Amino acid sequence: MSDQPHSRAGWLRLPFRPISRGAARAVVFLFVLSLVIGALNFAWTSRVVNAANGRVQALCRFDADLGTVPLTVPKGARAPRFGVLIISDARTAWRRTGCPGRLGPPDPSFVKWARYYRLPAG
Repeated sequence: MSDQPHSRAGWLRLPFRPISRGAARAVVFLFVLSLVIGALNFAWTSRVVNAANGRVQALCRFDADLGTVPLTVPKGARAPRFGVLIISDARTAWRRTGCPGRLGPPDPSFVKWARYYRLPAG
């Protein structure tokens, strides 16, 4: 029964035949190529993530600086909603971004006008 070309014993021996030198080189080349592509992918991803982290840190510093400024309003006048909104948005962005450190307390003049315009003052 094992003399026939499609017998079970002959079929089991097929995968275990030695491969040629060219096929072995091709397998090694493909393995090395996949390692090189993986290393390049890691380097590129690391560079992109580090650049994004740098941008986020710059925005954190900007929002921290902007979130603590006082509103200067002439006596008897109302603060413009746009100015109050800028400070409120900076404070909210600082919190939602997950910036490190502590955000300074809001200026009392900002808190007063944030309540007036019903904006978050925290």
